Amino acid sequence: MSHQNPLVTRKFKFELNYYKLLSITVLAILLSGTVSLSYGAASTIPSPRAQIDDGVKPTDVVCKTGLKLIIRAGSNSAACVTSSSFDKMLQVGWAKTIEDFTNKPQISNIGDVNTIRIVPLYFNTGIHETKPEIITTYNYVFEACAKSSLIRSPEVLITSDSESRSVLLSSNIPAMSCQISTTIIKAANTSSIQGSLVKKADLSLIVGELESKVTNLQEKIASEKKELSEIIKQNPPSSDYNQKISEKTDKIISLRNDLNVARSDLQKNQYVLIVNSKSPVIVNPQLTNKEILPTEVPAKSYPHVNSIKTVPQYSDAGRLESDPLISSYNFVFEVCAGLNKIPFPEVMIRSDSEIKSIKLSEALRAYSCQTSSAKVNASDPNSIQGSIITTEDVSNLLNELEIKIALLQEKISLDKKSLDDLAKQSSQPDNFAKKISQLTEKIIKQRNELTQAKHEYISLKYMVNE
Repeated sequence: MSHQNPLVTRKFKFELNYYKLLSITVLAILLSGTVSLSYGAASTIPSPRAQIDDGVKPTDVVCKTGLKLIIRAGSNSAACVTSSSFDKMLQVGWAKTIEDFTNKPQISNIGDVNTIRIVPLYFNTGIHETKPEIITTYNYVFEACAKSSLIRSPEVLITSDSESRSVLLSSNIPAMSCQISTTIIKAANTSSIQGSLVKKADLSLIVGELESKVTNLQEKIASEKKELSEIIKQNPPSSDYNQKISEKTDKIISLRNDLNVARSDLQKNQYVLIVNSKSPVIVNPQLTNKEILPTEVPAKSYPHVNSIKTVPQYSDAGRLESDPLISSYNFVFEVCAGLNKIPFPEVMIRSDSEIKSIKLSEALRAYSCQTSSAKVNASDPNSIQGSIITTEDVSNLLNELEIKIALLQEKISLDKKSLDDLAKQSSQPDNFAKKISQLTEKIIKQRNELTQAKHEYISLKYMVNE
């Protein structure tokens, strides 16, 4: 029978207990779900991406001195930005504070409504004829204020002991700012009049994230197009010329497909947010009839497509396996607007073997051009050509509505400034109630026109892109 050395046995037991303790410690860290990383001087602080790769939560990222931590709205990723960028990103809804990010599921109060003035309606001395002893009609001047996030399509519910009404404000409210407005409401007791912001937080957040996604994709496509243009200009072409054009075309097509999906989702959610309905208003179907413009390059004042370069697809040397006579080509082209802006440019690419439609990434300003690329099958590359697909009636109507909306918003903004100056005066002029009533009536009328114009505008966009 063998005997163990007592010193070896004690050493073994010590090592066993040490590894047990180490295992328990590691398990406790894993179960807690937190890993604490500390950094020394500012120069040694890794980038937010590197910290997250090391297991740090976005909300626990450490920024260098002078920078602020922010969470991007579209991707929920962390970024360290300057104070000025921090404020701008919050105002336009591109980012969230740590507090907003951590409390996302419990968004309960997006802002406040403050009473500025309650003034009897000037008409008929403010007395409602049916119940002169009880009900009086008032101009209710209020201020809607956003907290830490942009409020899109803000809607205010005004209630009293006699009535309730909803007011859709004329423009978005940037974070940490206020917008003055007014409406008419009946009440027996003015102390019962109060306003509150209608909660659209979840839908507004979705729209904000989709807006960021669309903008991000458009920026990526613009960058790829710029690089494609540089490759096309190479003289003489490099040895991998065709490969580079093929790779850029594939990248642009992929990004363009992602953009079309994101833009469609955005417009559907914008429709629900702005129009507050799941179905678009009835629009004359003839407006959405599409017309294919002639392929011949017309005068500068007309929209047209210019062919820039046709290059065999690199992946199969331009040859399709299914048909030895048909090849695949990268068709690089330029789309130019004429006299009028084209809100939703669409191009038809044709060859002797294929026809396809392509929606471009951005609107075309008057007399501007946009370069793009597509993959097309053809027996003869010279047969490939592009034509603009237009819905001219829709484009014209959208342009008219954009101008109308901008003008109405400008008028309302000026009237609100006059209202703000008047309502906050320390001493009231003799005709105070009359002036408040006139401004309120004017703002309500313009606001109704603006709401109708927005409904028509978003309905048209919804139908064109559906």
